[in-house]
Amino acid sequence: EFYAANFHDLKSEIKNPIGCQDCHDPKTQNLRITRPALREGLAAMGVNVESATHQEMRSLVCAQCHVEYYFAPQPKNYLTFPWKKGTTVDDMLSYYDEMQFVDWVHPISRTPILKAQHPDYELYKTGVHAYRGVACADCHMPYKSEGGVKFTDHHVTSPLLNISRSCAVCHRWSESEIRGRVEAIQDKVASTRAKVEEALVKAHFDLAAAMEAGLGDTELEPARTLVRHGQFRWDYVAANNGMGFHSPQESMRILGDGLNDAQNARIVLAKALAKKGVATPDETPDVSVRAKAFEIAKSYVDRQATPLMNPEAPAATPPEKAATDPKPGASNPSI
Repeated sequence: EFYAANFHDLKSEIKNPIGCQDCHDPKTQNLRITRPALREGLAAMGVNVESATHQEMRSLVCAQCHVEYYFAPQPKNYLTFPWKKGTTVDDMLSYYDEMQFVDWVHPISRTPILKAQHPDYELYKTGVHAYRGVACADCHMPYKSEGGVKFTDHHVTSPLLNISRSCAVCHRWSESEIRGRVEAIQDKVASTRAKVEEALVKAHFDLAAAMEAGLGDTELEPARTLVRHGQFRWDYVAANNGMGFHSPQESMRILGDGLNDAQNARIVLAKALAKKGVATPDETPDVSVRAKAFEIAKSYVDRQATPLMNPEAPAATPPEKAATDPKPGASNPSI
């Protein structure tokens, strides 16, 4: 009933987005799980949250929100974690593909897209800090003392804003060196993420060009599947807080697989077009800034896009919506 309700009908009751009782038992102050979706997600993997240690709970309370999730159609808009097969990006892709779940259909390529939320906990679980038993709270809510009392700082923030009480507790380097190492990791991840973005953009337009050339949904499905997977992998890292720092090696692996998906999609399309004696366009529209990207996407939504294969021809008319609507069970298939 709660999940099916309209947010605007409930917002007047919200005083604080996060309160003490979200993480603490009001009588004992012990850490607790208040979100059914986390309990159910862990149970789907055979994990009993009641057996978690206090240190594990210092991350699990964060995992109530900082995770990948979706709203299952039945029961209506039921908040669900896609953890039945596991918590890696590959596990989730397998889960979503098996149930044919779709968040939205891309207006340019007609690809059924998965929108990552913010799988911070899942990525953190693959990193060295989780392996060493370091909890989210150790870095983002470091201990402090006042009047001889030691407690966690509830001003949740980036560890880089308080290196001495977060990072430097374990890493005995200067603050400048610690910051430099973190930013070097983030710069590498950001650079790779940008390369994946560029390849995905080109793959979406290649799909649009292939539709203009007359390729049908059956012929385009292999390329669309690759783009769907590549975009989710890109988004899995892009939607994470920390620009890959929570698990640098896993972030780069995921982005590498996403880049491979996008490039393979372009190869598949180039081969399919070659069989028809058609080459893919030499250039793609300029979507370098948000305003330009919005206008291009809008032109496809309004069916007024400039043809990619022959810019001098009349505006392209994509296939009818019904031909590419998500399969039954999909969620929010907006185009």
